[in-house]
Amino acid sequence: MIKLFFGLTALFFFFFICCCAVQSYDSIALWFVLSLLSLIIAVIMTIYRATKATVKFAGEVVDFAYDLVVAVVAGVIDLFTIKDQVRQKVPSALKIKIMEKKKSAVRVGIFGEQDKPICPMDIEGDGVQDNLYVGQTIYLNN
Repeated sequence: MIKLFFGLTALFFFFFICCCAVQSYDSIALWFVLSLLSLIIAVIMTIYRATKATVKFAGEVVDFAYDLVVAVVAGVIDLFTIKDQVRQKVPSALKIKIMEKKKSAVRVGIFGEQDKPICPMDIEGDGVQDNLYVGQTIYLNN
């Protein structure tokens, strides 16, 4: 689609030049405006496509990097351990939600301002305390 508008720009500009050469003043303005409009549309579409691709790529990189956040602790995982590990790895965290609980690991979701998800985090240890449960929300007072 972008190529189409750049092609139309070239075509309209060619007609503009032809009208200037034969001194057809009635249609010079028309071809100039058409070439300018098609160029503007092509540039806007190019910027939109580039921005969309950049945002998508950046989002995938951030997701990949945050999926690598894993904390390994010595001992049993409890509420204090979770808070401590999250504060160390993600200082901007305001809220934690336990997403998954296993025998020796916990997967938590980390949230920032206005409950915006930041990243998931796995905390592995020798065991998990019984008072932790899936769906539990833990608030961090920074």
